[in-house]
Amino acid sequence: MDVSRRSRLLAPGVVALAFAGVWVGHTLEYARVAGSAGLSAVWRGPVHGYMLPVGVALTIAALIAGTGLVRAWLSLGQRLDRVRASIAAAWRGRPVGATPAAADTSTPSSTSRVLALWGTLAVLQLSLYVLQENLEAMSAEVRPPGLGSVSGVHWAAPLVHAAVALVLAASVVVITRAMASRRRILAACENLLRALVGSPGRQLAVLPRAQACERTPLERFGRHIWSRPPPHLSV
Repeated sequence: MDVSRRSRLLAPGVVALAFAGVWVGHTLEYARVAGSAGLSAVWRGPVHGYMLPVGVALTIAALIAGTGLVRAWLSLGQRLDRVRASIAAAWRGRPVGATPAAADTSTPSSTSRVLALWGTLAVLQLSLYVLQENLEAMSAEVRPPGLGSVSGVHWAAPLVHAAVALVLAASVVVITRAMASRRRILAACENLLRALVGSPGRQLAVLPRAQACERTPLERFGRHIWSRPPPHLSV
């Protein structure tokens, strides 16, 4: 996946993570407040009747995203195997196909990425949670609590959502760092291949093999070469 495509998918991905975090945080908060009864109210209550279908949809989306990550990982592995095979062929003087262009493998530090993503997810999740609680109150024909949805009995809701956001951010960064590490290995192998080939797109010429001797010295000069010369006749 190139840099431009990753940039286009960044914002939708963060929003999708925020919705997943809201669902998980909402469920954990109600379980904290009311235990198993809170979970039953979240999944079966009339006000929270949408939570179960949304959970199923988020699970399907997670499976699709996981499948895409696995395919990307395997694709990088296949490219790495091909490049390594080309390097081995280049060392042996065999023809090598056109070398790939250098890929961008620059990535920020893990700590900065976790903090940036964590802050964004925490703010989005908490905002969506407050909006969710007010919409639920309106649907139940109850006065919307406003910011009261994160106070009173739900005083720990911001902490719960912050913890969920931290877990999601750390998981995403670990996965992306693993992918970036594999891309760096691939780029290093491609750079080595380009150094062996000489320039991108160029093929190594096949080194001429040493010509085998057509005849041995014994066959060339005859077996008499090892014989004792005849005696010199004196006159």
